[in-house]
Amino acid sequence: MEIQQAIIVIMLTAVICIFVGIITTSRFPEDTTMRVMILGFVVIPWVLIVTVSDLYIEISKLRTDMNTHMACT
Repeated sequence: MEIQQAIIVIMLTAVICIFVGIITTSRFPEDTTMRVMILGFVVIPWVLIVTVSDLYIEISKLRTDMNTHMACT
């Protein structure tokens, strides 16, 4: 269940970042520098969140595999 929760968090943060980006770019329609800065502040944290979440999922899978196959019986 932990992996599904991580995927849901990734998708929710993506939606939030997209809405923040849309709202802020509509506030600055002419200023391209501000739009690029806002795009950077929205996209870069989301990429970092996706990367950390992907690492979390892979570590969870690896831990499950280790517990399953390396159990001392």
